[in-house]
Amino acid sequence: MGVGKAVNLVEIDCMKFSWASYCIHLTWSLPLLLAGCLFLLYEQLGWPAFMGLVVMVVTAPPNAVHT
Repeated sequence: MGVGKAVNLVEIDCMKFSWASYCIHLTWSLPLLLAGCLFLLYEQLGWPAFMGLVVMVVTAPPNAVHT
């Protein structure tokens, strides 16, 4: 194995590790962010603030099928 191939493998491993740490961080932070945003919208708009959540829930399955 040459030096170039070894460097390429190390770079790919580092990129995968970086992406994994980003995704792990998102798994706990996204629900908190969503809850905080919904709370702030509820404070301003009242019950209509939850329509955005309804739209996301309704449109998520069709988007998942297309990807």
